[in-house]
Amino acid sequence: MSSTHQATTLLGKFIALLSLCVMAGTVLSAEPTSTSLDRFFRDLDNLTASFEQTISDAQGKVTQTANGRLSIQRPGRFRWDYDTPYKQLVLGDGQKLWTYDVDLEQATVKPQQDALAGTPALLLSAKEQPRTLFKVAPLPMRDDEEWFELTPHAQDTQFNQIRLGFLNDQLVAMELVDGFDQLTQFRFNDLQVNGPVSAQIFRFVPPKGVDVIGDAP
Repeated sequence: MSSTHQATTLLGKFIALLSLCVMAGTVLSAEPTSTSLDRFFRDLDNLTASFEQTISDAQGKVTQTANGRLSIQRPGRFRWDYDTPYKQLVLGDGQKLWTYDVDLEQATVKPQQDALAGTPALLLSAKEQPRTLFKVAPLPMRDDEEWFELTPHAQDTQFNQIRLGFLNDQLVAMELVDGFDQLTQFRFNDLQVNGPVSAQIFRFVPPKGVDVIGDAP
C-alpha cells in the first residue's frame, strides 16, 4: 500500500476518533446519566494519550497497524503524531487541517470545516444535538470494561457503528465499523485529562523545503 493511500486511511480513522471525543461530551449534556461515559466526558476540556491502532478487513484479517500519540483541545483543535508505520502528523488548529508526511517531505492543507464535512467530525461545529444523529446504547461488559454503541440515524455516514470502552471511568478503547465491515480498533494508554496542554502544539509551520499542497484561509 502506498504512503499516500495509507495517509488517507489513517486520516479518515483519525477524524472519526476526534469527532467522537467531542461528540460524547455533547451527548451527555442532552441526556445526563451516571455511566462511565458520562463521568469521563462531562467536564472534558482536553486530553492526551498514546494509542495503538489496528485495522481489520471484513474477514478479520489485520491489514494495517499504527501507533503514536494524540492531543485534543475542545473545541476543534487536535494533534495526532503517528510514529509507525511511518512518521506523520495530522493537525487541526480550528481553521486549517494539516497532514504532514515526514518521509515524503510533503504537507497538505485545507479548510478544516470543509475537510470534515460529511464525516462524523462535523459535530465539532454542528448545532444539532448528537442524539438527533445517533442512537446510544449500552453493550455487554468485556473484561471488566463498560462499552457503549453509537449508531447513526442517517444512512450516508462514513461509519455504521462507533463503540467506546471504559475501565474505572477512563477511556481505554474505541472501535469503528464502516460500510464495508472494516473494523478499526484503538487502544489508549497514559491518558491524561484536563492537564496542562500548550496552545503552541496546535500550530503548524511547514519546515523549510517541504512541499505544501492545497490552500486554506
